[in-house]
Amino acid sequence: MDSTARQPPHEVTATPDWPPIAIPGRPGWWRHCINGQQVDLPTRDPRQTN
Repeated sequence: MDSTARQPPHEVTATPDWPPIAIPGRPGWWRHCINGQQVDLPTRDPRQTN
């Protein structure tokens, strides 16, 4: 068995110069950097959350 398949999710950091990041261990959620703040949203496109 591959030992990396059983590792727990790790923390990801969104930065202004990178696209949204899929959050490990939280399917369907994306981490964005909006106005310098990290925001977790259930969409890859933050304009869809009104």
